[in-house]
Amino acid sequence: MTKVDIIKALQENQALEMEQDGFARYYIHIDENGNLVPFVGDAEITISTPAAYVDKLWNDCVERASAETEDEQTVKEIACDEFWGTVYDLETEDNADFMEVVDDLYEQALEAIKSLD
Repeated sequence: MTKVDIIKALQENQALEMEQDGFARYYIHIDENGNLVPFVGDAEITISTPAAYVDKLWNDCVERASAETEDEQTVKEIACDEFWGTVYDLETEDNADFMEVVDDLYEQALEAIKSLD
């Protein structure tokens, strides 16, 4: 498994989740052979890491939407549209914050794969 494999897994799968606590996390799933798989149901191990840059993006979107209206539901709708229209564009090797996520998942994956032996 390489960092490029992790990047592709994050880009090509629904790897980003907004959790109940309001914070964002990226997830990868590893099967019994140490391979990345797209679905948790196919995984022996699931690994996650927080994504502070995604949390900041969400907060910035809410702040901008709040400047447009005071209606809470409309703020959420505007912020969601901007957020989901932007967040995936940040999943690149040029984004140091995204690469921090990749590095953390990579290190965790290497450790997790050792436990499969």
